[in-house]
Amino acid sequence: MVETGAKDKSAAVAIIGGGPVGLFLAIELGLKGQACRLIERRNGEVTVPKMNLVHVRTMEHLRRLGLEQAVRDAGWPHDYPLDVILHTGIHGHEIIRFRMPSDCERDDSAFTPAPLQRCPQTWFDPLLLRTAANIPRVEILLNTEMLEFSQDECGVQYSVRTAGGEVKEFQGSYLVACDGADSSVRSKLGIALNGSMALDHNMNVFFHSTDLLRKNPLGKASNYFELGPRGIERIISPINGSDLWRLGVRVNAETSAADFPARDILRDTLGSNIQFELLTVTKWTRREVVAERYREGRIFLAGDSAHQLTPNGGQGMNTGIGDAVDLAWKLDAVLKGWGGDGLLDTYGEERRPIAELIVGTATSYFRKLVDMPTSAAIGDDTPEGENARDEVARFCRAKQVHFSHESEGLQLNWQYESSSIVVPDGSPEPVLNVATPMQTARPGSRAPHVWLADGHSTLDLFGKGFTLLAFREKGAEALIVQARERGIPLSVQQITNRRVACIYGADFVIVRPDGYVAWRGDKAPACAELLWDRLRGQRRRSSELPCNRCLTR
Repeated sequence: MVETGAKDKSAAVAIIGGGPVGLFLAIELGLKGQACRLIERRNGEVTVPKMNLVHVRTMEHLRRLGLEQAVRDAGWPHDYPLDVILHTGIHGHEIIRFRMPSDCERDDSAFTPAPLQRCPQTWFDPLLLRTAANIPRVEILLNTEMLEFSQDECGVQYSVRTAGGEVKEFQGSYLVACDGADSSVRSKLGIALNGSMALDHNMNVFFHSTDLLRKNPLGKASNYFELGPRGIERIISPINGSDLWRLGVRVNAETSAADFPARDILRDTLGSNIQFELLTVTKWTRREVVAERYREGRIFLAGDSAHQLTPNGGQGMNTGIGDAVDLAWKLDAVLKGWGGDGLLDTYGEERRPIAELIVGTATSYFRKLVDMPTSAAIGDDTPEGENARDEVARFCRAKQVHFSHESEGLQLNWQYESSSIVVPDGSPEPVLNVATPMQTARPGSRAPHVWLADGHSTLDLFGKGFTLLAFREKGAEALIVQARERGIPLSVQQITNRRVACIYGADFVIVRPDGYVAWRGDKAPACAELLWDRLRGQRRRSSELPCNRCLTR
């Protein structure tokens, strides 16, 4: 039972929406000491899991918050293989199988201390909700609907209606819309979505079956793609690794959940020997959209209110968590007074291009599936059927079709290339590899993971504020003094490990609170004060702005 009583009437940040992104933002802000109020119209229970994969970068953030192990222990079987299978029916022909290791088999320790983890939303959201509810400065109002909001130069004002019908009025400094794809906040602000609102339409059928794992001749897998004469027609995915499943079926725009013959299609898909219990049927539309802007004054968009994408690759929720982490440290900095007057502008400046990249990449995964060759003979026990299946297998290998979630490079390799609070060092921008993670401390990149002698990761050094990695004893005094004079939280980590120094590529490296490299150089710049003003988003007159070369030499 989650206690949701009022804790702080002067909450600085209002969070509208209590899904994973809103909850994550509340946890981030609460642990930084910021009072926030989360408003959720539902009761906090999750009956239909929209996501079941926590990607590497999100797991790294969970590690920083002390929640990594709780997610790993939520219930997914550690020995369950994450294979992806393309077939003509679970009692038909296997066309191609992509072997993916189970949790206990995989070793990603070369590039992360926190590998990806299967964890359905039915487990993930309640874990975040319990965590947020136990943070003193986080107030959670469930079964509460936001009615109206407004803003002025002093703050935001908003009213809500509780489950009992009581109308309450609040005010704060900022408001963040985490209220999903059909965001009422975004709509009232008049912020448009750019892109395609309907790539296709689908029905999700959730069902219970203890037979499917035991009687499925294809064995265990994380996704079973069924290919028919019209292409990929059905997808079966395990939700909890044992007896809860989801069947996905492509449908016409006009098909409604009420009219969908879910029981008949399940029986046709599973065969007569596999028993099941139909649970729920929900319709959803595959989209490819990004909000035209992420900020309107003191109001911000995050998660699905800011971007919606095809689930191919499992990037949706994880991209929203990236929004929450980026925005949290910037709101905290401004509310504590050390953040500059331009810092909050960099939220959309940084996150919107990343959303465009990830949304477009996810759509490219989907397009490859749509373009897959097939024929009327694909399921036949004939030479024509065998040739058709061989052609599909060749296509999958040649086109590197992404059936699965294996896209760590997309989560770890993107960069805040043009951010105004990152100082370029002149190194060339690497080519994005969506599959294979790279280790680079180029400014704008996720700071590399390297194991330290005490068994910790370099990533464990980050998150309290800015971090200065010093690979030699002297030379950073000016950086430290100027940070302290501005009230910027800075921890200094003296590192003698030459392997770490080689990977980070400079004698001194400044890492932001969100774990991204902001600056690196072999000595402190002569204008250290201007460097810090840039990193904290302090606007300056054009005549006072130093060039990048001055800040890196």
